Amino acid sequence: KKGVSNTRVNGIGKAAALLSKLDPAVRERLLKPLEQTTSQVGQKVRNQMFTFEDLQHLESSQIQILLRTLEPQLLLLALKKASNPLKESFFQGMSARMAERMREELEQLEKVPPDRVEKAQRMILQKVYQLEKEGKISLNQQERYV
Repeated sequence: KKGVSNTRVNGIGKAAALLSKLDPAVRERLLKPLEQTTSQVGQKVRNQMFTFEDLQHLESSQIQILLRTLEPQLLLLALKKASNPLKESFFQGMSARMAERMREELEQLEKVPPDRVEKAQRMILQKVYQLEKEGKISLNQQERYV
């Protein structure tokens, strides 16, 4: 057909990008029915909205709020496959002693199945969404400044 492009559109990625810019309450009102009707698609959209690696872009005060809600072993497991900048974002939010202990434990941590690491990361992201819903942190860069 003349004039028709054969490009694929990443609908889930586009939906995630749009939803991530919305107010958290509005975003949840739109995501809930999607997850209830087509849970697989809803979960894929939620997973692409904000990734575990995106946590490195949170302000240090927000990382500290998150840290207060996490079990150290869960964080340790989630950081196993994390990038160095993300690890450092978390370490900077801790006391020097705690950061040193976490670094040591991370080095000593045996090989872990990837699905366990990913599950720990998802659990932390769920906590992040909960904190955002409660108004304790903001995932939207534009909302952070007045």
